[in-house]
Amino acid sequence: MRTAIRWLWVAATMGLTGCEGSAVPDTSTLPAARYAPPLTPLRATDGQLHDTMGRTVILRGLNHIGLRSNGRRPAYRVDGGVTPFDVLFDLQDVEDEDFALIASFGYNFIRPVFTWEFAQPDAPPAAYNEAYFRLIDSFLDRAAAHGLYVVFNFGQFGWSRASGGNAGAPDWTVSETCRALPGPIGTAPPQLSVRVGCSFVEFWRNEVVRDVGLQDAYIALWREVMRRYRDHPAVVMVDLFNEPYGGAIPPVVLEPAFLYPFYRRLAAALREIDPEIVIGFQPELYHSLGIPVPATQAIGIDNAIFLPHNYTAAYFTQRVDPRYVPGVQDALTRVDFLLTAEDARTHGTPFLIGETGWTRTTGVDGVEGPLPASDPTAPPQFGRSLIQLTNALKIGWSWFAYSSVDEAYGIVLNDEVDAPLMRTIATPFPRAVGGQIDTLDFDAERRRFELRLHRASALPAEIALPLRWQYPEGVCVTIDDVQVAQITADGEVHRRASAPGAPSLRVDTARAVLELAQTPRTLILEPMPATGCR
Repeated sequence: MRTAIRWLWVAATMGLTGCEGSAVPDTSTLPAARYAPPLTPLRATDGQLHDTMGRTVILRGLNHIGLRSNGRRPAYRVDGGVTPFDVLFDLQDVEDEDFALIASFGYNFIRPVFTWEFAQPDAPPAAYNEAYFRLIDSFLDRAAAHGLYVVFNFGQFGWSRASGGNAGAPDWTVSETCRALPGPIGTAPPQLSVRVGCSFVEFWRNEVVRDVGLQDAYIALWREVMRRYRDHPAVVMVDLFNEPYGGAIPPVVLEPAFLYPFYRRLAAALREIDPEIVIGFQPELYHSLGIPVPATQAIGIDNAIFLPHNYTAAYFTQRVDPRYVPGVQDALTRVDFLLTAEDARTHGTPFLIGETGWTRTTGVDGVEGPLPASDPTAPPQFGRSLIQLTNALKIGWSWFAYSSVDEAYGIVLNDEVDAPLMRTIATPFPRAVGGQIDTLDFDAERRRFELRLHRASALPAEIALPLRWQYPEGVCVTIDDVQVAQITADGEVHRRASAPGAPSLRVDTARAVLELAQTPRTLILEPMPATGCR
């Protein structure tokens, strides 16, 4: 039923058009926009994501922060009035051209940071904020139109602005008890304050604030999300809670006593409305900082996926100095990712890195470091390590973040894409293939991509092929040890007459995808020499 509804939705929305203007003027060089094939549901089984054809799916993309606001901006309500959305949000980052740009990197999903504060600014039984949900509607529609899955998420950093953090939970969720406690000091992370910790503890205990249990209100909001979007083609996965933090509840107690039971309760509530939705869940906050989870256990949720944030212990050092130390940091990242893979095995789920990235400056996500420092070469260096390690693990990830205003993490700076970064992280990868992936490798120096499957099937395959970022001179395609075609920089395919038995292939330039009629046992992509492929 869900697949059929998605086909109908795409047919009904083929007439959608983008708005004028964009934060990224460079989109004039992108291929002409066209609407992507329908998105189909996904399922987490056997340690992988699979689509309805049974293909193995890897998701890679970007966190999008255009609709989240942050602690530097005005509150939703100021002196009895509502702050305009163009002041709260980065609306210039949610135009049709932005989604076209994201798709042009070869990415196939977005993790938007939506915010509870704006979805439910007033305590129940007040109505939800329809104006904010209309922004979400538009976001999801544009993502689907460009072939991008969405992992639905409500973000927070430091609980809420009323607690002293960034936008997150509504002001009404902060009790008078917590408000009376000391808030964040200076540039210290807001989670270190007792006021923020108090708010988290009250949430985990489902304390009653404004006549409603905090968890009860949050679960009711998620059920509303499911009612609205259960049949939307882009929404295939939810991320239940962003960077859960225990406050005074230590990690070894938080997970088994509070966090995992909460996840199971929320997942059950959502599955009553949408039995097929993939349930994403995160570890306790300290895991994001490279600290191992001390109380990992089987999560006990069917069709679930582990969505950790992997910034490694360098999150702390970046607050003082964002420079990248290759040998040391590469080792730290490797250990962090391998520990995360072991956590996923214990949970009994596949995993996808829900957030990762590296800052250029000590202005970290709206929380400045004690000293000004910057290094724009650091994110690409981390990106190279990310590609190597996640290819070895055969997993997906979401880079933080798509933004034209976040000078620390945004991939768009001064109305231009950070080209060195994107040349590092916009690489070929198997978006959907029939069979079990054995080898996945991209040699950044040679720009050589290699994919080998243990059991290839006759199912069609999709390979991310960001020609603009990796093969501006064109690319040579070798399938099952036979060079079968060369593809020009504009996506034109020239097949070799000497390889008549090779599967047919075409390039979708708008989505930066190489489409093959059948999944090969091996696929190699290499830059095309000036004399053409051999």
